[in-house]
Amino acid sequence: MCELPYEPSDWAEFSCVMDRPAQAIDVGPGGAVFAQSGAAALAQNLTLPRPIIWTAVDGERRAGLVVQAELHANDSNTVILGVVEPSGQNNVLLLEEASLLDEPSDEWFRLARASANFEEAAQ
Repeated sequence: MCELPYEPSDWAEFSCVMDRPAQAIDVGPGGAVFAQSGAAALAQNLTLPRPIIWTAVDGERRAGLVVQAELHANDSNTVILGVVEPSGQNNVLLLEEASLLDEPSDEWFRLARASANFEEAAQ
């Protein structure tokens, strides 16, 4: 388990990386974000943790870390991501809904700090 909330500058040290499909027992604070039922789930080959930016349903830009990536159990063309925001909030996203980053950008740090209440997001 990882300590939540986390400091955005410590993103690379976030060690809750799943190299296999998560099981229900793995899901919890600082662990996996979701578990798929059925034997068809496969871990997706992505280097993790990975910074990510997406637009939430309410239109707000958000930032977090991908800690889990799996192929959808019923659709091998769909990748499901388990994302943890610095505040500790978990999110489940589709890969196509977000922008994966190799390294955190200035925007990622600004959004991540705002999420964790480290500073107010610039408008």
